[in-house]
Parts: sequence; structure tokens; C-alpha cells
Amino acid sequence: MAASVPDPISLRPFGNTGLSVTPICVGCAEIGNMPDTFAYEVPEDRAFATVRAIFASELNFLDTSPSYGDGESERRIGTIVRERVGVPTGFVLATKADRDLATGAFTGDQMRRVAPADRGRRYSALRHRRWADRSDDALRRARLL
Repeated sequence: MAASVPDPISLRPFGNTGLSVTPICVGCAEIGNMPDTFAYEVPEDRAFATVRAIFASELNFLDTSPSYGDGESERRIGTIVRERVGVPTGFVLATKADRDLATGAFTGDQMRRVAPADRGRRYSALRHRRWADRSDDALRRARLL
């Protein structure tokens, strides 16, 4: 008997946040233009077209990080968010407060340094949830802004 395949656009609770998301989350490391990681470049116009297509799709969940392209992924997403004057209704845009990429520090001080800088530099007034990301800890929550 074949296993049932979940509907890729049906909304589900996102933990106990009160938010509902599609079971498919679009990860945006690649649009940060990281050729050393992925062995190809993503030009800005292609990244912008990709973000616009995600926002126009039935998916409602996108994930990024300030470490993706040293902030380039968030900057590119933020450009389209400003162009649209916000994210689509019901859309969940997740980002993280990352460890210090030079030292590996994943401390409260690092989170306090990263969070205000990201909030002002990338999305301006956009409200979003910030999650901690650490490769040896599966996406654990650090701080809700």
C-alpha cells in the first residue's frame, strides 16, 4: 500500500507560535550568491525573480539567515519586500540570529549583537520571527523579537 503524500500547500501549525505554514519551506541560502558553497553564482536579477515567484506562489514559508552570503540573501529578500511594501498576507518569513562566523561564538552577547543589526539593516519595519541556528542544535529558538 502506497503511503499518502501530504498536500504541499495545506497549512499546518508552526509549533506553538500561532502561525500556519505550508509543509514546504523555501530555503534561500542560494540566493545569497555563495559560489564557494554551491559552485555557481546567482545574479541579483535572478534572485529578485526567484523571491517574486515565491511570493506569488501558494507556498507561504521562506527561510533565510544573515550568514547566507554574509547578509546578501536577506538584503535581496528585503529589496523585494520593500518593493511590494510588505510580504503577502499570511506569509511567514523566518531568519536566524547566527553564531559569529569568524569565531564560532554562539552566545547571548553574539545574539544581542546580531539581532539589532539585522532588524535595521535588512527588513526595516518588517515584523518577523528570529530563530537561532546552530549546526549541532536543530533549529532551536533563541529569542523572539
